[in-house]
Amino acid sequence: DAIRFEPHVALRLAPELKGKIPYTPGPKRFSITRSETNKDAFERCFALNKDVAVRSTSFGLFQVLGGHLLDLFDGSADSGVDHFYADPTGVSFLLVRQWFSKNPGAVAAAKEKDWKRLTKLYNGGGNVEAYSKKLVDAYRWVTRQPASLA
Repeated sequence: DAIRFEPHVALRLAPELKGKIPYTPGPKRFSITRSETNKDAFERCFALNKDVAVRSTSFGLFQVLGGHLLDLFDGSADSGVDHFYADPTGVSFLLVRQWFSKNPGAVAAAKEKDWKRLTKLYNGGGNVEAYSKKLVDAYRWVTRQPASLA
């Protein structure tokens, strides 16, 4: 049921929300203040602008941005959020499948086991080393392969 609201994204999408949603830029310009990024922060923004709140939030096990949640549920923020709250695990898997369906380069990177390229496509240029290592470790665990085969 993980939800991470990104106030810097919300304010980029809807500058008129400035002062209505808390945002304290951290060292990398995104908020690291839990009360600004948690479920309550998401719900506060949702009450002001549903579409912006969903598009500015990463949902579920794989932290997929909410635009994909809107795609899954016919553009309806209410429907998407209701479905997520009712079944966060199931919707998490639908979201990551939706993300891959929109990113053929990521599918290719995954098939090629190019974890760094997949990480960059999924999460951007920051933290590629750390996150790609997590993917390698997860792949090894899931496939029960020794390090030399990953």
